[in-house]
Amino acid sequence: MSVKDFTGGQSAIPASGLNRGYRLLNTIDFSDDEYNVSASDVVKVLEIQPNTCVKDVFVRVNTVEGVTATADVKDYSTNPSYISSVNINSLGTTQDGLTKGRIYTALHSLHFVPANNLANASIDVIAFCEDLNY
Repeated sequence: MSVKDFTGGQSAIPASGLNRGYRLLNTIDFSDDEYNVSASDVVKVLEIQPNTCVKDVFVRVNTVEGVTATADVKDYSTNPSYISSVNINSLGTTQDGLTKGRIYTALHSLHFVPANNLANASIDVIAFCEDLNY
């Protein structure tokens, strides 16, 4: 298992004024040799700023892997995963199963942990967040 930081492609629609909600998005194309991952690698996909409530997390599969492939999206705390066993071999979007948001008081990151090697798929990892710095 290795830890890989793919947060460099992260983009955001920032909060402004009274509207403190924003969206984080990172698109990862595992067919790019730089982004090939092995089973159980820990892939940092989104960086969460201090005093942020992560309200919802999604994985959208843009290109399927072509063979059996699943992954978890988690934060590596004692909390359960945001998404367990998302199917990377099926086009579409999977939403987390949480009913409430999760608050982070320090800098944190969300991780994508594949159960299988990935070398063909393309995914978007999306988080809807609320800035609590007011």
